[in-house]
Amino acid sequence: AGFLLAEMEAAQFAVLPRIQKVGYDPAHDFQPVSIVGISPSVLGIAARIPARSLDAFIDYARAHPGALNYGSGGSGSIGHLAGALFAARAGLQMTHVPYKGGAPAVADLVAGSLDLYFGNAAELIPYAGSGRITLLAVAAAAPLPQLPGVPPIAGRFPGFTLSSWNGYLLPAGAPPEVAERLAAAVGRALGEPATRASLERIGVTPVGSSPEAFARLLREEQPRWDEAIRLTGLAAP
Repeated sequence: AGFLLAEMEAAQFAVLPRIQKVGYDPAHDFQPVSIVGISPSVLGIAARIPARSLDAFIDYARAHPGALNYGSGGSGSIGHLAGALFAARAGLQMTHVPYKGGAPAVADLVAGSLDLYFGNAAELIPYAGSGRITLLAVAAAAPLPQLPGVPPIAGRFPGFTLSSWNGYLLPAGAPPEVAERLAAAVGRALGEPATRASLERIGVTPVGSSPEAFARLLREEQPRWDEAIRLTGLAAP
């Protein structure tokens, strides 16, 4: 029998079903196969803000309650949720500014009219070292190879990891050996140097995980997504 292999991303799996009605149940309808790549959120601030480290920015923001804003690519986007969770963990009062996509938010961050933005690596890496914005931290367990001097937020707030991942899943009930064979094929494809280099150039860390590792990531991150959704008030009734 054949099985339909589904390609999904974090927002479709972990966020969308929590904030609106969809035609699938991520917890029961799918079986993880392999994570293709992960692009952790990167925290950038306007260069005009006099802070060059995460701790310095938190001190600055606490000294100016309600004066700062953070942008996102839209209400319920990963950037929105990451910003809300960061503000809550750091005890900051900031105003959310939703944009119609990430590009205009990044443009305003670079122009200095937006204070803070959680973007994926591909959006913000091009500005690393430019002096036009300051990259303070990454929502990953370790620094990104493309941004070796930018520390993890988890160093200040343990467990603060929010990944924008892409991966493959099978329908629930597919034989485990099918998932294992497909995961091995994904791993082989990502082992090709040209494939890895092309992903790394756009800020994606190639993974090629086992089904078990993919399932573990989903279990570990879902509570953080749920917390962020509650903070934004977007949880579906």
